[in-house]
Amino acid sequence: MSILLLLFLGGFLCGSIPTGYLIGRARGTDVRMHGSGNIGATNVARVLGKKCGALVLFVDTAKGFVPCYVAAQHDFAYGICTAIGAVLGHTFTPYLRFRGGRGVATALGSVLGLMPVAGLLCLGVWVIVLKLTGYVSLASISGALVLPLWTYGAGRFFGLLSVPRLAFALVISATVVIRHIPNLKRLFVKGEPKFRL
Repeated sequence: MSILLLLFLGGFLCGSIPTGYLIGRARGTDVRMHGSGNIGATNVARVLGKKCGALVLFVDTAKGFVPCYVAAQHDFAYGICTAIGAVLGHTFTPYLRFRGGRGVATALGSVLGLMPVAGLLCLGVWVIVLKLTGYVSLASISGALVLPLWTYGAGRFFGLLSVPRLAFALVISATVVIRHIPNLKRLFVKGEPKFRL
């Protein structure tokens, strides 16, 4: 139990690094004061340009992938604890009074580190929905919602289906969707800004 707790805390500390905020400050801008006020890649891209947004996307994804992949090499349960810590650390970073991003990039990195096939399939859904609608939030929600389905399908196909995998997928899916409730409200009233790749 102590090992699982340490891994969770390690993942949390890694995930809590506020990449978007730090890159913004390095450019003399507090991204929380502009656009949606979010520190994620999308808002950084809108405020500071797509290159900065891409950098934030890469680092936030790596925050989930690297620790989860390493932990999972020892035990899959270790990877799950690390992943949940990383996603929660990103969404509730203590460095910014527990106000972080939506958790999408870090969640994607975590899933890629633990279940790469399901992660890539979710990424495919994200790209398709974004291309069709122009809404990053809708693409993120769609990718999160299909994660349990892809986890089940890929798990059955490769003989890796298990209760911990499905439970992890459901937790990550629910976390991302819940974090996007403000975006859902704006989508319903057509007040959500679009984003083109």
